[in-house]
Order: sequence, then structure tokens, then C-alpha cells
Amino acid sequence: MPAFPADGDVHLWRASLDPGPMAISRFRSVLQDDEIERAARFRFDVHRNRYVASRGILRILLSGYLDLEAREIAIVLTSHGKPELQRGQSDLRFNLSHAGDMGVFAFAAGRRVGVDVEETARDVSFRQLASRYFSHEEQAVLTNCSDEDVRNVFYACWTRKEAYIKALGLGVTHGLDNFTVAIAPDAKPAIVQSKVDAEAPEKWGMHAFVPADGFAGALVVEGKDWSLRSFEFNPAE
Repeated sequence: MPAFPADGDVHLWRASLDPGPMAISRFRSVLQDDEIERAARFRFDVHRNRYVASRGILRILLSGYLDLEAREIAIVLTSHGKPELQRGQSDLRFNLSHAGDMGVFAFAAGRRVGVDVEETARDVSFRQLASRYFSHEEQAVLTNCSDEDVRNVFYACWTRKEAYIKALGLGVTHGLDNFTVAIAPDAKPAIVQSKVDAEAPEKWGMHAFVPADGFAGALVVEGKDWSLRSFEFNPAE
């Protein structure tokens, strides 16, 4: 387990959410009662186990960073539903996302983070969804894409927008079409402009990543003066 993130370091973890019954039992043992109750509401075992895995892994990672018992860590939700540590525990910020059997977790000290992962094999009405949720500039990029490229460009845009919204902690109230991210294949991931905050392009850094074949991911972190360290969670450790 790496040490608490140094100033300027961002830690990005990936983990399988289908680690087997022994690991699921371990993850369940570190959950608090409300998390166990929420897990019980899932209809299918696969979804229930993936929720248990995502929350259990989060708690185990937080335990390693904070040197606290995983089950005793107080995680609260903001008014927009973003999980964070209870005030006064630590200045560690975190965010998590999961899709299918893939979970990703981001951590930084004293700066907001947002992360998103999506399965790229999912077939959706790419251009139709873009017309509803993307900015005019992003829609123009999608319009000019070939049919072969539209899937990857769509998911690049979606993950980058979701990661930014999650970093802000404002949820859908911010509006996905109120800002533009760079998504052209030759463009560096970034926030290009925002109708809500003109200084957003200078306030936030963005990183795109592929956690595994069939997935697309994006990370957004407050500030530009940070460096990324990537890890893979091993349930046996």
C-alpha cells in the first residue's frame, strides 16, 4: 500500500469487482450497516457483489491511507450525493466509479478529484445523445466523426464530462452542456470553456486513461500542478 499522497500527487487505482466469493466476504466485513442494507436491495447477485466490492475496496484503500480501521471510517454524502470523508477526519479527497466488473478509485490530498469509467461496448444512439447532453462544439466534433470513430469519441467525451461534474460535486444540476471538453483524437484532454466558470480551464487538469480493453476512463483534478501514480488493487493483499 503506498503512503498517503504527497502534495501534488494523485493516486489512481483500478480493481476487479468480480474477485470471487472469499474476497466478497472480506469486503462485506468492512462495510457499515447502511451499506449492507443498500447492498441487500440489489435484485441480482452480480450487482449486489459488485456494489459490496466497490465500497469494500474503497474502505480498505482509505484504511491504508489513514491508518484507521476500514469499518470505522466515516463516509458521508454531500447534498448532491458525492461521498467524502466526514469533516475533521483528513484532508484526503477521493472519488470512485464503476462499470461492469471494473472499478476505479482516485485519491488526492487537499484537492478535489473526479473519476469516471464506462464500458465502450455498449451500443447507444451516440449522435442523438450528444445532441441532448453535449455542447455545440462537442456535437460538431461528433458530427464530423466517421462511423468507425464515433464510439470512441463519444465515450471520451462522456467520461471527461462526468469526471468534471463529479469533481465539482454538483451532479446533474451543473448541466453537461454548460461546458466543453477537448475530444478530438489529436487533442490533449482538457476543459476548453465553461459557461458557468470562465476560469475552469485554468483551475482543472484532466487525464484520459484505458483501465482495460473495452473501457474508457477520465480523471479530473483541481489544479494543474499534480502528477499521477497508477496502481492495481490486489484483493489477496
